[in-house]
Amino acid sequence: IIIELILGIALLLGMFKKPVYILGAVYSILLWATVDQFGGPYIAGTLNTGATLIYFIAFIFLIFIEINYTYRDISLDSLIIKRLPKFSKIALFKKKKDPSKRQNGYRFFSMAFGVILGINASLKLISGTASNIAGNQLMQLLGEPTIIIHYLLFWDSIILPHMYLFTYVIYPGVEFFIAFCLILFVLRKQIYILGITYSFFIWSVIQGFGGPFFPGVTDISSGPLYIIIFLLLIFCNKDFLSNKKNKLVMKQIKHKKVNL
Repeated sequence: IIIELILGIALLLGMFKKPVYILGAVYSILLWATVDQFGGPYIAGTLNTGATLIYFIAFIFLIFIEINYTYRDISLDSLIIKRLPKFSKIALFKKKKDPSKRQNGYRFFSMAFGVILGINASLKLISGTASNIAGNQLMQLLGEPTIIIHYLLFWDSIILPHMYLFTYVIYPGVEFFIAFCLILFVLRKQIYILGITYSFFIWSVIQGFGGPFFPGVTDISSGPLYIIIFLLLIFCNKDFLSNKKNKLVMKQIKHKKVNL
Protein backbone atom coordinates (compact mmCIF):
# COMPACT_ATOMS: atom_id res chain seq x y z
CA ILE A 1 0.00 0.00 0.00
CA ILE A 2 2.82 2.41 0.92
CA ILE A 3 4.64 1.79 -2.39
CA GLU A 4 1.45 2.38 -4.40
CA LEU A 5 0.72 5.55 -2.41
CA ILE A 6 4.25 6.85 -3.09
CA LEU A 7 3.94 6.01 -6.79
CA GLY A 8 0.52 7.68 -7.04
CA ILE A 9 1.64 10.93 -5.37
CA ALA A 10 4.89 11.07 -7.35
CA LEU A 11 3.07 10.51 -10.66
CA LEU A 12 0.47 13.18 -9.88
CA LEU A 13 3.13 15.75 -8.98
CA GLY A 14 5.61 14.71 -11.67
CA MET A 15 8.32 14.07 -9.08
CA PHE A 16 11.42 11.89 -9.40
CA LYS A 17 10.25 10.50 -12.75
CA LYS A 18 13.35 8.34 -13.30
CA PRO A 19 13.30 6.38 -9.99
CA VAL A 20 9.48 6.35 -9.85
CA TYR A 21 9.05 4.84 -13.33
CA ILE A 22 11.70 2.20 -12.61
CA LEU A 23 10.16 1.39 -9.20
CA GLY A 24 6.70 1.20 -10.79
CA ALA A 25 7.88 -1.22 -13.49
CA VAL A 26 9.73 -3.48 -11.02
CA TYR A 27 6.88 -3.42 -8.48
CA SER A 28 4.26 -4.21 -11.15
CA ILE A 29 6.12 -7.16 -12.64
CA LEU A 30 6.83 -8.57 -9.17
CA LEU A 31 3.13 -8.33 -8.26
CA TRP A 32 2.18 -9.99 -11.54
CA ALA A 33 4.65 -12.84 -10.97
CA THR A 34 3.76 -13.42 -7.30
CA VAL A 35 0.39 -12.15 -6.06
CA ASP A 36 -1.32 -12.37 -9.49
CA GLN A 37 0.41 -15.70 -10.33
CA PHE A 38 1.24 -14.52 -13.86
CA GLY A 39 -2.40 -13.61 -14.39
CA GLY A 40 -3.58 -17.14 -13.56
CA PRO A 41 -4.88 -19.61 -12.77
CA TYR A 42 -6.28 -19.76 -16.30
CA ILE A 43 -9.58 -21.45 -15.55
CA ALA A 44 -13.13 -20.90 -16.84
CA GLY A 45 -14.03 -17.25 -16.41
CA THR A 46 -10.48 -15.86 -16.74
CA LEU A 47 -10.78 -12.99 -19.21
CA ASN A 48 -7.30 -11.40 -19.24
CA THR A 49 -3.67 -11.81 -18.22
CA GLY A 50 -3.94 -9.51 -15.20
CA ALA A 51 -4.01 -5.75 -14.61
CA THR A 52 -0.50 -5.65 -13.12
CA LEU A 53 1.01 -6.73 -16.45
CA ILE A 54 -0.64 -3.69 -18.06
CA TYR A 55 0.78 -1.50 -15.26
CA PHE A 56 4.23 -2.87 -16.12
CA ILE A 57 3.82 -2.09 -19.82
CA ALA A 58 2.55 1.41 -19.00
CA PHE A 59 5.61 2.18 -16.83
CA ILE A 60 8.03 0.80 -19.45
CA PHE A 61 6.22 2.87 -22.09
CA LEU A 62 6.60 6.00 -19.91
CA ILE A 63 10.34 5.29 -19.58
CA PHE A 64 10.62 4.91 -23.36
CA ILE A 65 8.80 8.23 -23.95
CA GLU A 66 10.86 10.00 -21.28
CA ILE A 67 14.12 8.87 -22.94
CA ASN A 68 13.17 9.41 -26.58
CA TYR A 69 10.72 12.32 -26.70
CA THR A 70 10.90 15.99 -25.83
CA TYR A 71 7.84 17.87 -24.64
CA ARG A 72 6.90 20.86 -22.55
CA ASP A 73 7.54 19.70 -18.98
CA ILE A 74 5.34 21.35 -16.35
CA SER A 75 6.10 18.82 -13.61
CA LEU A 76 7.50 19.49 -10.15
CA ASP A 77 10.82 18.06 -11.36
CA SER A 78 11.18 20.87 -13.92
CA LEU A 79 10.57 23.53 -11.24
CA ILE A 80 13.21 22.02 -8.95
CA ILE A 81 15.73 21.68 -11.81
CA LYS A 82 15.46 25.42 -12.55
CA ARG A 83 16.85 26.09 -9.07
CA LEU A 84 19.02 22.97 -8.73
CA PRO A 85 20.26 21.84 -12.19
CA LYS A 86 22.15 18.85 -10.74
CA PHE A 87 18.83 17.41 -9.58
CA SER A 88 18.19 16.34 -13.20
CA LYS A 89 20.75 13.51 -12.87
CA ILE A 90 18.65 11.96 -10.10
CA ALA A 91 15.15 12.71 -11.36
CA LEU A 92 15.31 12.54 -15.16
CA PHE A 93 16.42 10.08 -17.81
CA LYS A 94 19.11 11.09 -20.28
CA LYS A 95 17.49 12.02 -23.60
CA LYS A 96 18.38 10.26 -26.85
CA LYS A 97 18.11 11.95 -30.23
CA ASP A 98 17.93 9.04 -32.65
CA PRO A 99 14.57 9.15 -34.52
CA SER A 100 15.07 5.67 -36.02
CA LYS A 101 15.40 4.02 -32.59
CA ARG A 102 12.42 6.04 -31.39
CA GLN A 103 10.25 4.75 -34.23
CA ASN A 104 11.48 1.16 -33.80
CA GLY A 105 10.62 1.36 -30.10
CA TYR A 106 7.18 2.71 -30.94
CA ARG A 107 6.59 -0.23 -33.29
CA PHE A 108 7.79 -2.67 -30.62
CA PHE A 109 5.34 -1.34 -28.00
CA SER A 110 2.52 -1.47 -30.52
CA MET A 111 3.33 -5.11 -31.31
CA ALA A 112 3.80 -6.10 -27.64
CA PHE A 113 0.50 -4.51 -26.67
CA GLY A 114 -1.16 -6.23 -29.63
CA VAL A 115 0.15 -9.63 -28.50
CA ILE A 116 -1.31 -9.12 -25.00
CA LEU A 117 -4.67 -8.06 -26.45
CA GLY A 118 -4.60 -11.13 -28.68
CA ILE A 119 -4.01 -13.37 -25.65
CA ASN A 120 -6.86 -11.65 -23.79
CA ALA A 121 -9.15 -12.19 -26.78
CA SER A 122 -8.20 -15.88 -26.83
CA LEU A 123 -9.00 -16.18 -23.12
CA LYS A 124 -12.43 -14.64 -23.69
CA LEU A 125 -13.05 -17.09 -26.52
CA ILE A 126 -11.74 -20.19 -24.72
CA SER A 127 -12.47 -19.71 -21.01
CA GLY A 128 -14.90 -16.79 -20.88
CA THR A 129 -18.19 -18.70 -20.91
CA ALA A 130 -21.39 -16.75 -21.44
CA SER A 131 -22.70 -17.70 -17.99
CA ASN A 132 -19.55 -16.40 -16.28
CA ILE A 133 -19.61 -13.08 -18.11
CA ALA A 134 -23.36 -12.69 -17.52
CA GLY A 135 -22.81 -13.44 -13.83
CA ASN A 136 -20.07 -10.81 -13.65
CA GLN A 137 -22.35 -8.21 -15.21
CA LEU A 138 -25.16 -8.93 -12.75
CA MET A 139 -22.72 -8.81 -9.82
CA GLN A 140 -21.77 -5.25 -10.84
CA LEU A 141 -25.26 -4.10 -9.80
CA LEU A 142 -24.61 -4.87 -6.13
CA GLY A 143 -23.58 -1.85 -4.09
CA GLU A 144 -23.38 0.58 -7.02
CA PRO A 145 -24.86 4.13 -6.84
CA THR A 146 -28.34 4.50 -8.35
CA ILE A 147 -27.19 6.44 -11.42
CA ILE A 148 -24.64 3.73 -12.28
CA ILE A 149 -27.22 0.97 -11.71
CA HIS A 150 -29.52 2.60 -14.29
CA TYR A 151 -26.58 2.87 -16.71
CA LEU A 152 -25.67 -0.81 -16.21
CA LEU A 153 -29.29 -1.96 -16.48
CA PHE A 154 -29.60 -0.15 -19.82
CA TRP A 155 -26.63 -2.05 -21.24
CA ASP A 156 -27.66 -5.33 -19.59
CA SER A 157 -31.02 -5.09 -21.38
CA ILE A 158 -29.10 -5.03 -24.68
CA ILE A 159 -26.29 -7.48 -23.90
CA LEU A 160 -27.85 -10.24 -21.75
CA PRO A 161 -30.48 -11.37 -24.33
CA HIS A 162 -27.63 -11.78 -26.84
CA MET A 163 -24.97 -13.02 -24.40
CA TYR A 164 -23.57 -15.73 -26.68
CA LEU A 165 -23.18 -13.26 -29.54
CA PHE A 166 -21.25 -10.83 -27.34
CA THR A 167 -19.20 -13.56 -25.61
CA TYR A 168 -18.09 -15.57 -28.64
CA VAL A 169 -18.23 -13.05 -31.49
CA ILE A 170 -18.25 -9.36 -30.54
CA TYR A 171 -15.86 -9.22 -27.55
CA PRO A 172 -13.12 -11.51 -28.92
CA GLY A 173 -13.74 -10.29 -32.48
CA VAL A 174 -13.10 -6.64 -31.63
CA GLU A 175 -10.04 -7.50 -29.52
CA PHE A 176 -8.58 -9.79 -32.21
CA PHE A 177 -9.07 -7.04 -34.80
CA ILE A 178 -7.38 -4.41 -32.59
CA ALA A 179 -4.56 -6.84 -31.76
CA PHE A 180 -4.08 -7.74 -35.43
CA CYS A 181 -3.81 -4.07 -36.46
CA LEU A 182 -1.45 -3.22 -33.58
CA ILE A 183 0.89 -6.08 -34.48
CA LEU A 184 0.88 -5.23 -38.20
CA PHE A 185 1.11 -1.50 -37.42
CA VAL A 186 -1.80 -0.56 -39.69
CA LEU A 187 -4.87 1.71 -39.38
CA ARG A 188 -3.20 3.33 -36.37
CA LYS A 189 -5.42 6.40 -36.02
CA GLN A 190 -8.66 4.43 -36.32
CA ILE A 191 -7.44 1.57 -34.10
CA TYR A 192 -6.29 3.84 -31.27
CA ILE A 193 -9.67 5.61 -31.24
CA LEU A 194 -11.48 2.25 -31.39
CA GLY A 195 -9.23 0.94 -28.61
CA ILE A 196 -10.04 3.86 -26.31
CA THR A 197 -13.77 3.56 -27.01
CA TYR A 198 -13.82 -0.22 -26.56
CA SER A 199 -11.69 -0.07 -23.37
CA PHE A 200 -14.05 2.49 -21.84
CA PHE A 201 -17.05 0.34 -22.81
CA ILE A 202 -15.55 -2.78 -21.19
CA TRP A 203 -14.54 -0.84 -18.06
CA SER A 204 -17.85 0.97 -17.63
CA VAL A 205 -20.18 -1.90 -18.57
CA ILE A 206 -18.50 -5.29 -18.04
CA GLN A 207 -16.30 -4.11 -15.15
CA GLY A 208 -18.85 -1.67 -13.71
CA PHE A 209 -16.33 1.22 -13.47
CA GLY A 210 -14.12 -1.12 -11.41
CA GLY A 211 -16.80 -1.53 -8.72
CA PRO A 212 -18.59 -2.40 -6.60
CA PHE A 213 -15.94 -1.33 -4.09
CA PHE A 214 -16.44 -3.91 -1.35
CA PRO A 215 -13.76 -4.78 1.24
CA GLY A 216 -11.03 -6.73 -0.53
CA VAL A 217 -11.24 -4.81 -3.83
CA THR A 218 -7.68 -3.61 -4.52
CA ASP A 219 -7.92 -1.71 -7.83
CA ILE A 220 -10.30 -0.04 -10.28
CA SER A 221 -9.76 -2.73 -12.96
CA SER A 222 -7.58 -2.59 -16.06
CA GLY A 223 -9.83 -0.48 -18.33
CA PRO A 224 -8.28 2.93 -17.51
CA LEU A 225 -4.79 1.48 -18.08
CA TYR A 226 -5.71 0.33 -21.59
CA ILE A 227 -7.03 3.84 -22.29
CA ILE A 228 -3.77 5.39 -21.04
CA ILE A 229 -1.66 3.09 -23.23
CA PHE A 230 -3.75 3.92 -26.30
CA LEU A 231 -3.30 7.64 -25.50
CA LEU A 232 0.48 7.10 -25.23
CA LEU A 233 0.40 5.36 -28.62
CA ILE A 234 -1.46 8.37 -30.06
CA PHE A 235 1.27 10.65 -28.65
CA CYS A 236 3.96 8.52 -30.31
CA ASN A 237 1.99 8.25 -33.55
CA LYS A 238 1.89 12.05 -33.86
CA ASP A 239 5.68 12.13 -33.68
CA PHE A 240 5.96 9.19 -36.09
CA LEU A 241 3.78 10.92 -38.68
CA SER A 242 5.69 14.21 -38.35
CA ASN A 243 9.00 12.38 -38.97
CA LYS A 244 7.46 10.66 -41.98
CA LYS A 245 6.31 14.03 -43.39
CA ASN A 246 9.76 15.53 -42.80
CA LYS A 247 11.40 12.70 -44.75
CA LEU A 248 8.90 13.15 -47.59
CA VAL A 249 9.59 16.90 -47.72
CA MET A 250 13.36 16.29 -47.77
CA LYS A 251 12.97 13.82 -50.65
CA GLN A 252 10.90 16.36 -52.60
CA ILE A 253 13.53 19.07 -52.01
CA LYS A 254 16.35 16.77 -53.17
CA HIS A 255 14.31 15.75 -56.23
CA LYS A 256 13.78 19.42 -57.18
CA LYS A 257 17.50 20.15 -56.77
CA VAL A 258 18.39 17.24 -59.07
CA ASN A 259 15.93 18.49 -61.72
CA LEU A 260 17.42 21.98 -61.53
